[in-house]
Formats: sequence, C-alpha cells, structure tokens
Amino acid sequence: MSYYHFKPPGLQTYIFLKYYYQNSTKSILLQELTMFKDKNEILRITKTNQLKPVDSSNKNEQQIIDNVEKLFNDHFSGKLVDLFTEIQKLKVDLDLKTKYKSEFAFKVLESLVNIKPGETTSYYEIGTQIGSKAYRAIGNACKSNPIPLIVPCHRVLKKNGEIGGFMGKNSDIEWETNLKRELLTLEGAKL
Repeated sequence: MSYYHFKPPGLQTYIFLKYYYQNSTKSILLQELTMFKDKNEILRITKTNQLKPVDSSNKNEQQIIDNVEKLFNDHFSGKLVDLFTEIQKLKVDLDLKTKYKSEFAFKVLESLVNIKPGETTSYYEIGTQIGSKAYRAIGNACKSNPIPLIVPCHRVLKKNGEIGGFMGKNSDIEWETNLKRELLTLEGAKL
C-alpha cells in the first residue's frame, strides 16, 4: 500500500491519500483520504502502517497522483469542481465497498455525492430523501466515510444549522469542527 500527501492552497491542513497502484489497469484504488494538521501525524501513520511513498519511478502512477493533487488544488483555489465525478476521470477507483457494506449506507452515500460545492444539507434532510428516521445511523455512515471531500460528508450539518463533527477521529473535536467550517467557507456555503 502506498501513500501521498500534499497541502492544498487555502487550507491549513494536509490531505493524505492511502492507495494501491493497480498494474493491471494502470490506475489507483483510493482506499482512504484523511486530513491532518501537521506532518508529524503523517509520519506516525506511515511508519505504523508501513506505507510506501508514491513510486516516482512509475511515471503512470506519478501522473495520476499529480492529477489528483491538481484537482484538489483547483477546487480549493476557487474553481470548485465536483470531486466525486472528476476524480474518477483520472484513473482513480474509489474503494467504498470496504466501509459501505449495507444498502442503507449506500443510500446515504448517494445522497452525499449529490450535494454540490457551496450547498449544505442536514442528517434530517438525508433521512427524508432516503425514507429513514435513523439519523444517528446516517451520522455513523458519514463518520465511516473513508474518502471525505470526495464523498462530501463535510456538507452535512445538524438540523439546527450547527456545524457538528467531522471525520470521526474524536482526537481533536475543535480542530475537526474548525476544519469543517473552513472547508464550507472555502466552498462558499452560507453558515
């Protein structure tokens, strides 16, 4: 398993990608996208999980990763692209079946990918769309999201409009809440 990290413009955080390069299809299988506030956290994760950095000698792998970074840089520089749709055009497969195993979770996922940059919704509104009052389960599906930003769970707010949690790490809730607010502000959402 390999990793790559970068710091997009306008964000005070690093985006960390964990993936497999698939030789047979010359594509990558993106397993996880995480955000960290400093490189020390990234070093700890890569060492603990024995991850390899991007193989820069593999020109195809490097090109895909460069294109992914450019896509995020464009998004956070104000071009606001639909990351879910656009990343799949870059020879990137999204590994969603590892975390999302139930039909319910896939319904939540479908609702999330339809929320456009600058828009927000609530757990209640997602519940109404998918015909469920299991708002806590909807929140848990968002919390289990292995690729936030691409599957934009950060665009889901509490029914009363409060920001709420993000990424489900719970190690630094204040940082996660501030990051969610920062992402929404960069995307032009009205809070």
